[in-house]
Amino acid sequence: MKYPPFVLADGGDSGSLRIAFCALEDLDWFRGHFPGRGILPGVALVGFVLRCAGEFLGRGPGEGPYELVRCKFQRMISPGTRLLLELRSPPGEGILDFAVTGEADGLDYASGRIRW
Repeated sequence: MKYPPFVLADGGDSGSLRIAFCALEDLDWFRGHFPGRGILPGVALVGFVLRCAGEFLGRGPGEGPYELVRCKFQRMISPGTRLLLELRSPPGEGILDFAVTGEADGLDYASGRIRW
């Protein structure tokens, strides 16, 4: 599955990272979900978050996560939406919190917690 290109928006401190990305119209995720009004499937967003989190934490494929503790979708993501993904991992706690917000408007789109 093709993932959207992303850029590092802000390295923050050693326990956080912000990534800017766009839900491009040509992503496979929008095909058939739904005709006439594309909506990014939640499972696709979680997959993208897990991919970025794995790279952020230096994990290889198959090295977790162990549990998706919490996940909340607050808004639908349409094709062309520009977003920021913020990852926070307090040292030594084995958890990673994430938040997806609108790049321009700061609105909350999704948030959650992963236990590694």
